[in-house]
Amino acid sequence: MKNLLKFTLIVFLSVLLVACAAGNVSNRTDNHLHSKKIAKISIKGLEKCRNPVEAYNLRQRAIRLKANFARHHKCMGIDELVVVSWPGSTSQKEVTAVRLLVITWGEYMARKLGGEVNIKIFELKIESFQWSKQDINVAFFEVTRSEK
Repeated sequence: MKNLLKFTLIVFLSVLLVACAAGNVSNRTDNHLHSKKIAKISIKGLEKCRNPVEAYNLRQRAIRLKANFARHHKCMGIDELVVVSWPGSTSQKEVTAVRLLVITWGEYMARKLGGEVNIKIFELKIESFQWSKQDINVAFFEVTRSEK
């Protein structure tokens, strides 16, 4: 029963992510501008982005994921940047959980703002590095807001 529930949850999350990503696929004209933004983003560049606007230590027990969430303003050429880091692998399960975390945060913020603002989230890149003999993964997301 537990395996069936896990499988159902994974399928549901996968469908949700594909549906959310469909809008990005059709937006091919911004690829050049996006490439320039992505080139500026790196783990080393993150060291210059001090004092995040928000920072949380999160734990997802169902998939055993511990993650750090931080939101920065005006960081590495991005007006609003969300950074999520987690130890371990970059398997599909972990990456999907991180994406869902950021999408859920965006929906929460939109509701918190009374539904007056559209919040869009774009995944920019995922990088990894070694720290204390452990792999640390960092996902970068750009957040854009517009009034309804």
